Amino acid sequence: MQWYATWFDSPFYHLLYDHRSEEEARGFIRNLLDHLQVPKGSAVLDLACGSGRHSRQMAQMGMRVTGVDLSPASITQAKEMSCGGDQYFIHDMRQPFTFGTFDYILNLFTSFGYFEKEAEHQNVLRHIQHALNPKGIFVMDFLSAPYVEAGLVKAETVHKAGIDFHIQRKIERGFIYKEIRFKSKGQDYFFIERVRAYTKEELGKMFQLAGLELLESFGDYQLQPYQEALSPRLILTATH
Repeated sequence: MQWYATWFDSPFYHLLYDHRSEEEARGFIRNLLDHLQVPKGSAVLDLACGSGRHSRQMAQMGMRVTGVDLSPASITQAKEMSCGGDQYFIHDMRQPFTFGTFDYILNLFTSFGYFEKEAEHQNVLRHIQHALNPKGIFVMDFLSAPYVEAGLVKAETVHKAGIDFHIQRKIERGFIYKEIRFKSKGQDYFFIERVRAYTKEELGKMFQLAGLELLESFGDYQLQPYQEALSPRLILTATH
């Protein structure tokens, strides 16, 4: 199985990243919806929704939200925490979307660039384009590769719930790698995260090939303008 199919479905993934707060998600979603002037009742797809952190915020703000993710464990957790205006399905984003069309499609928190082949990533963007209603908006929240490279911490140990997560990072052949080693209850574990280090220009070309027109770019969750070497995030909006 590919790394994302095992690691994202592991309880250790949620433990390592438990610092991702509802407050951070609420602030970003509020900024984003205000900027885009999203009407209440809009149909929104949260593509690679994880446990529904952003989906719940949008539902609480009056959106009709569908969240999809490859991880059964994440979808189970999202359903358990549903606030009523959100629904969730297990889905591989490389497959055509069969759950309707949307006014807004969001792909947040670096949930792109995981796959082996460039054609797989391009197909995801085509599925997004096909699922957008006329004048619909697509939002991608991706890492800023130049920022990651400039501040790369090659090795660190993170302590969580009695577990020492030993993490090593590297950039190789256009990918950002994170190797995670730890021991729990006497058993050794090893996981890898691997994300394609796409630049703004590369993503812009991929959008164009998929029939998407790039509109705006932001560099953080406060939606400040994107600056290649200084911005921690690369947030793009696009339409048909």
